[in-house]
Amino acid sequence: HTLTNVAGCDSVVTLNLTINNSNTGTDVITACDSYTWIDGNTYTSSNNTATHTLTNAAGCDSVVTLNLTINSSNTGTDVITACDSYTWIDGNTYTSSNNTATHTLTNVAGCDSVVTLNLTINNSNTGTDIITACDSYTWIDGNTYTSSNNTATHTLTNAAGCDSVVTLNLTINNSNTGTDIITACDSYTWIDGNTYTSSNNTATHTLTNAAGCDSVVTLNLTINSSSTGIATVTACDSYTWIDGNTYTSSNNTATHTLTNAAGCDSVVTLNLTINSLATGTATVTACDSYTWIDGNTYTSSNNTATHTLTNEAGCDSVVTLNLTINSSSTGTATVTACDSYTWIDGNTYTSSNNTATHTLTNAAGCDSVVTLNLTINSLATGTATVTACDSYTWIDGNTYTESNNTATLTLARPVGCDSIVTLNLTILESSTGVDVQAACESFTWIDGNTYTESNNTATHTLVNAAGCDSIVTLNLTIADIDSSITQNGNTLSSNLENASYQWFICTNDSVEEISGATNQTYTPVENGDYSVRVTIDSCSVFSECITVTLTSTYDLSDTKEKIKIFPNPAESKIRIQIPENSGSDIAIFNSIGLRVYSRQGYVSGEEINISSLKSGLYIIEVSLKGKHKHYVFIKK
Repeated sequence: HTLTNVAGCDSVVTLNLTINNSNTGTDVITACDSYTWIDGNTYTSSNNTATHTLTNAAGCDSVVTLNLTINSSNTGTDVITACDSYTWIDGNTYTSSNNTATHTLTNVAGCDSVVTLNLTINNSNTGTDIITACDSYTWIDGNTYTSSNNTATHTLTNAAGCDSVVTLNLTINNSNTGTDIITACDSYTWIDGNTYTSSNNTATHTLTNAAGCDSVVTLNLTINSSSTGIATVTACDSYTWIDGNTYTSSNNTATHTLTNAAGCDSVVTLNLTINSLATGTATVTACDSYTWIDGNTYTSSNNTATHTLTNEAGCDSVVTLNLTINSSSTGTATVTACDSYTWIDGNTYTSSNNTATHTLTNAAGCDSVVTLNLTINSLATGTATVTACDSYTWIDGNTYTESNNTATLTLARPVGCDSIVTLNLTILESSTGVDVQAACESFTWIDGNTYTESNNTATHTLVNAAGCDSIVTLNLTIADIDSSITQNGNTLSSNLENASYQWFICTNDSVEEISGATNQTYTPVENGDYSVRVTIDSCSVFSECITVTLTSTYDLSDTKEKIKIFPNPAESKIRIQIPENSGSDIAIFNSIGLRVYSRQGYVSGEEINISSLKSGLYIIEVSLKGKHKHYVFIKK
């Protein structure tokens, strides 16, 4: 090509041309949620139209078209309820509720899927079912226990849906039986409220014994009958009865109470007839002398002598003698006879008589008065009243083992008449019995001896209500109770199992009961001397006092890291000082190893509320740098 240069001359230009090509392309992109492209723009949705011009290696335009696919990330919440702890998809085990932990997964579009944990931790729990029952008890595990038990457990589900482990603390007390031996008159009202009118050995009544169980008492009742009678008496003018009263007129209503052979009332009614005194004159004519009814012999006339007889009414009849004495002859007939004698006068005499006369006519035509001098020796009778125990040998040589009121024996009297004795024998029975006793270590019995071992052969003789021997045999059980204590660290244990326990603190030669300390083991909360009272079958024995000095055997910390708990002891709140620490795991355990508090991420010096804990000794576990350290504190 020819041009004109500045000098006006032709300038011939030759073209040396190289043609380079522009180019185009597509940028295929897949991104999550948004994408900032080379054009500086941020795209939040898919795009296949945007273009951007670059310079290629040849220096020409290179137009790039965006082919963008936007995929979305997503989020979600994992709602979990678990008991005590839960290991999540992030591999961490959580022991308390958490709603902040997150974990990122990849969804099907290849984008992040962020899951937030919403965790509720419910706690399992434990408890003790304290039961006292009589003879046997069927527990919630379906088993029937006939002896005390403090080891059986059963798992339930608590209100939070977690395990609730219940331990049985069962005390079995025993029922007992006995016999109430009663003797009564006519009727007896027993403890069951019933009135019995006849003997009974079958009625029973249930009471509650000292252990709170049934005590079945069987009635052994003997009913003896009261008796009644009538005392029929005829008296003259007045009569003094057994009641001490003097009666001057007839009476059929007065009564007096005696005690019969059975020990019951014997009511006697008086039937009294009072008759009056009578008077009269005995006019007599006799020869020489006259022996009157007064027993006196009169040899001269007499009109003043008097004599008292018994009239038809059974009362005194005062007779005055009007005697005329004529002369006659006399004689005496002397006779000795047994029981009775019939004389020449035709009369039969049953008692001695020296006044009876019989008149004959003598040769002079006068009365010949014969006087009887009669001695009557009686056939004597009597009753031998005897009371004996079990048996009695009488003078007849016979041994009687039962009461008897018919046996008789005839004795010969020196005067020649028989004497008949009737036996009135009452046989009373000796008795035997067994005295059942239970004692702790030793027992002093009614025989005055002290027994230190069980005994079922010793006997002692008493006198029963009948006055006879009552032989009692001792049936004694001596309980040998182990009262020793074993100390393991700060914990004391009674070496006697299946007993009732009460722990005491020893102070100045006395012991003071520790409220609520009734288990076989006890962990003191302060230094001192301690004793336990163990009881089995109503036998109680105290152990020797053991000195306890509390030691922090749980403190495993090293000297480089001093962890302080304050205040200690504490009433409601404590703080834990942990050097160079911004977060630790804390757990509190009671004296039997149950966890009562836990906290993750505890920061040194934060306040911990312990007001809900019972008074006693507790252990704090501090989990720090992979180590578990234990410390003791006391809740007031």
